Amino acid sequence: QAAYGDGSLWTKIKQANPGVDPNDLKVGQVIKIPPK
Repeated sequence: QAAYGDGSLWTKIKQANPGVDPNDLKVGQVIKIPPK
């Protein structure tokens, strides 16, 4: 929500990070935040 202002857009972040389990994110883990 902080990146897009809309928490429902989390699927865009998930699609940009295949292989990353959104339920197992670690502190310091780097993920891609695609443009809106």
